[in-house]
Amino acid sequence: MFQSPKYVFKVVVIGEGGVGKTSLILRYTQDRFLGEYITTIGTNFAVKTLTVNGQQIKLQLWDLGGQAQFMRIRSFYYPGARAAMLVYSVADKNSFEAIPKWAREVRGVCGSIPLTLLGNKIDLDNERRVKKEEGQGQAKQISADFFETSAKTGELINGAFTSIANRILEHLPEK
Repeated sequence: MFQSPKYVFKVVVIGEGGVGKTSLILRYTQDRFLGEYITTIGTNFAVKTLTVNGQQIKLQLWDLGGQAQFMRIRSFYYPGARAAMLVYSVADKNSFEAIPKWAREVRGVCGSIPLTLLGNKIDLDNERRVKKEEGQGQAKQISADFFETSAKTGELINGAFTSIANRILEHLPEK
């Protein structure tokens, strides 16, 4: 018998264009990977139901376009988010250096929601421009959990999304 989830949580997935946000969500929700880059126009939306600590949870994943031309509309998609995943590519130093800007942007609208920092594209190890220790340090600076992932191989994707669901549950107000 189907049971509806006890909780439905909105999670925004943000970062510079081309870092793999759409690919991460596609790998997590459909276990698929598309090799070509497709620009997200404004926003995309996906849903995944999972069980965490015996609780059935539905994550609404909002994939927000990272290009500068979408900056003005992004703020309309932030309200109601219970957490944010900030994504950079380990092969793109500029995307990593933009992470503090993304943290300020989402916290400016959503307040002190849980953050997870994802260093994506670890399958491109020979093109790596951001060391794991740099990512860990940045995560500490913005008070975020940290994972290095690969949307291409699926490495640590499930763990990252399960972690953010756990963090949201920990931040629920007591009843």
